[in-house]
Amino acid sequence: MQANSTWTRKAFLLNVLKEMGITPAKTNYGMADQIAEQLALSGKPLIIDEMDYLVKKGIVEVVRDLYEGSNATVLMVGEEHLPSKLNAWERFHNRVLEWVPAQPCDLGDARALANLCP
Repeated sequence: MQANSTWTRKAFLLNVLKEMGITPAKTNYGMADQIAEQLALSGKPLIIDEMDYLVKKGIVEVVRDLYEGSNATVLMVGEEHLPSKLNAWERFHNRVLEWVPAQPCDLGDARALANLCP
């Protein structure tokens, strides 16, 4: 999913659920629980493009909550300074397994990603 500069926590959760095809619960807590459950059951990663927008809005802890609730892989795509921006959220930053600069996608990458997306 691609994050947006206007998103609030609720908008983020609603958009993830929309991508998953799930009718959202009424509360942020309920929506986060739905997302975490679906991530855990599906075994699919949560891929977030434009993660910098979520950092700027302070939505990082919501992403961490989703990770903690599902133990799913979270792939974050952002600008080159994203790792240093996330230093402010030590509990989040410490859970990052590897920081990898983006590289152009090749045909093998596209095929692998196609299997993850409906």
